Amino acid sequence: MKKTYSGTDGTVGFVSAWESDNKDGGMGEQEIKKITEGERIDFELRFFEPFESTEPAYMTTESVSENQTKVKRGFNGHMDYPMNIMMLYMDFEKMIILRLICITSLGINDSRFRLGLYYSLFVIPFILFFYFLDKSKQEKLIMNSKLDWTIVRPGQLTNGKKRLKYILTKMISRADVAHFMLSQLHDKTYIRKIPGIVN
Repeated sequence: MKKTYSGTDGTVGFVSAWESDNKDGGMGEQEIKKITEGERIDFELRFFEPFESTEPAYMTTESVSENQTKVKRGFNGHMDYPMNIMMLYMDFEKMIILRLICITSLGINDSRFRLGLYYSLFVIPFILFFYFLDKSKQEKLIMNSKLDWTIVRPGQLTNGKKRLKYILTKMISRADVAHFMLSQLHDKTYIRKIPGIVN
């Protein structure tokens, strides 16, 4: 791994760059964009190889005791088409990822008629055909993997508030779907299962 630095470390504008001998490590750099003394550092991550991307990143610090500090680091990212589709075909089993929680939709595969006749006989086959076809392929790829997967199939999404109560209707708020999916990180109830959720 080759590393280079420019600017003054610990100040805005400092750039730390890397170039890996391993093709998976790629090449890129990070630049300090903002410093909130004792609280947060904001970076800009710039990847050049194996793909080009620029994403915001951060590091926060929180005093825990006189001689301990909790450090959190994260970044926000997105992936444009067609890379987002190619992610479906990456071999996660050879990577460190063991747990995968994926969202598709009621109406996919064996839940085809769960959304009612209007959706099952008109909307899905004539309006959302290719979307549902892609989601069907996505589910099959995940189900054939060796990962501890959970595929979440929500009903029609709304912008309602989080209710934390799931009943048999055809709609559910995005907030409830997000809560349910995050809860699966620590819950083994639905490993290698496909829950349909509505509220």
